[in-house]
Amino acid sequence: MNFPRKTKKTLVQDKTSLVCVLKNPSLDKFCLLQRPKTGLLANLLEFPSIIMDLKTELKSKQVKDLLKEAFDIDVAGLADKGEIFHQFSHIKQTYLIWSGDVVAQEISINPGQHQSVQWLTREELLESAISTAMKKVFQHYSKVNYLIKSMTKILKWNLVCIGF
Repeated sequence: MNFPRKTKKTLVQDKTSLVCVLKNPSLDKFCLLQRPKTGLLANLLEFPSIIMDLKTELKSKQVKDLLKEAFDIDVAGLADKGEIFHQFSHIKQTYLIWSGDVVAQEISINPGQHQSVQWLTREELLESAISTAMKKVFQHYSKVNYLIKSMTKILKWNLVCIGF
C-alpha cells in the first residue's frame, strides 16, 4: 500500500545581515540598491547590506571598514540603530541596523549582486518596490530617529527650565 508519507521539513536557517540606512543630508535622499533580475526578492530595492558570519557586537570603525570594502564608500556619523528580526518561510533573518551620512553619491556595486544604485527621497522610498523586511528596517530607523529627536528637545527644555 502506498500511503502519503509525511516529508521532513527543511530546517529554518538563521542569518544575520548588517543593513546600513545611508543618507545624503544635503540632498535629503537615501541610498537603495536594486537586487538582481532573478532569484529571491528579484528587482526589489534594498538598503546596502552585508551578510555577516555571526551575530557579533560591531563597533563604528568596523562598520565603516566593511562599507568601504563592500561598496567603496565613505560614511560619516555612523550610529547603531538596533536590530530587528524578520521571518521568511525558510530563513530567520536578523538585521543589524546602522545609519550614516554620505557626501558623495558614488557607490560601487558588484553587478552579480545588484543592478543599480538609486537615491530616493523619503516619499519616493515609501512608494518604491521594497521588500517587507526593508520596510521594517526603515520603520525602525525612523522610529529611533524620532525618539532621539524628541528626547533631545525634552533635555534642552529641561536644561533651560533649570537655568543651564
